[in-house]
Amino acid sequence: MFEGGPMVDCGTHQIDLAMFWLNSDVAAYCGHGAWADEYEAPDHMWLHMDHSNGAHTVVEISYSYHHTSKDRRLEFVYEIIGTGGVIRYDREAKSFIMSNSSGTYELDFQPEKNFEGMYEEWAQALHTGKSDLLTTAEAGMKVTDIAREATNDAIRKRINSR
Repeated sequence: MFEGGPMVDCGTHQIDLAMFWLNSDVAAYCGHGAWADEYEAPDHMWLHMDHSNGAHTVVEISYSYHHTSKDRRLEFVYEIIGTGGVIRYDREAKSFIMSNSSGTYELDFQPEKNFEGMYEEWAQALHTGKSDLLTTAEAGMKVTDIAREATNDAIRKRINSR
């Protein structure tokens, strides 16, 4: 049983980013889905991940968010909530803020993808055989396996609830 869906299509990048930011593998995970159409894979997914270092992350990704809205729009937000404060990145609002016990600080907004920097790092990795910033093929497979199994988990839950 498998159909791609948004977690496999795009969510893999957020799974990889969560592991990179936390410097911690995913120890356990659970996928949940919602359907707007009758595809096998959910149109909207939540992936809850427990990391080896004790952190918990959630990836929420959708093909159908705002699909019935008169004014359709994209939402692309990262929120990091920790014991010392919150960092929030909102691509559409071009907002990047950090709030902690000392106050709220506006950080310099940058697009989340620096293609020139990625290409430079890729070229360096090809020449040196390593990169501190790019993911490995093994890590890419691990992330893909998590996304696929989380999607299958959501599909199984839907089938079993009918």
